[in-house]
Amino acid sequence: MMFHCSDLDSRVNFAFSEVSCATVRDIINNMKSSNSMDIYNLNTRIIKYIKELIVSPLTRLINFCITTSIFPDCLKIAVVIPLLKQGDVNVVNNYRPISLLPIFSKVLEKVLYLQLVHHFEVNNLFTDSQFGFRQGRNTISAVTKFVKYMTDCLEEGSYGIGTFLDLSKAFDCVHHHILLRKLYFYNLLPSSCKMIASFLSNRSQLVRHKGIGSGKNRVELGVPQGSVLGPLLFIIYINDFSSYMENKSIHFADDTTLMEKTKICLQR
Repeated sequence: MMFHCSDLDSRVNFAFSEVSCATVRDIINNMKSSNSMDIYNLNTRIIKYIKELIVSPLTRLINFCITTSIFPDCLKIAVVIPLLKQGDVNVVNNYRPISLLPIFSKVLEKVLYLQLVHHFEVNNLFTDSQFGFRQGRNTISAVTKFVKYMTDCLEEGSYGIGTFLDLSKAFDCVHHHILLRKLYFYNLLPSSCKMIASFLSNRSQLVRHKGIGSGKNRVELGVPQGSVLGPLLFIIYINDFSSYMENKSIHFADDTTLMEKTKICLQR
């Protein structure tokens, strides 16, 4: 297992903390309006409409989850909707799965996300090479860094070499035990690691097509598709990757570009 080589002993320990009704209200207000129904036939439009009626009890429930470090199993059931990309409707690989998680799951996840990402950003725990799922960083920033590196190579009379890597089904391959060990390494207290472990465990999904649902199946590996926390947990999972590479690298979520310079012209 690889960990970032920075000394973290002096950094602040992290624990999820309780939130106010105002925070929960803001999270609901900022959710993208959608008509897509979750497993309980709820969507964001409904939740926004009734938010003033539910914000107080919902906040109490969220704070109870935080104090007990339990992510309720009823919020871990995903509905998968297969959307045809192109081609034969009878070929499974021609469909793109859309995972719909319970609306209240996304509210609780957002509470956890805001606190966890703040811990990593304020304490500079993310590698500077990571541009994916980070505020103020985007594909333009990543491309600009790559172009600058190659331009600098040309200006000093060297050849720039780029190697482009794309992990297949990367989010589905996250090993939970390794992820939790890395979170502990980044100074998450046991209660917070327990919350993330609860979030990842006992997950299930079913497929819904034309109003007909399948039976539920367990999901044992990876971070939840369509979740708020999933992308953040993934970039934490691979955060130390660049520390063990001899070449300079640029990461955008699961896409990695390795860069190096040479005086030798490589010809086919």
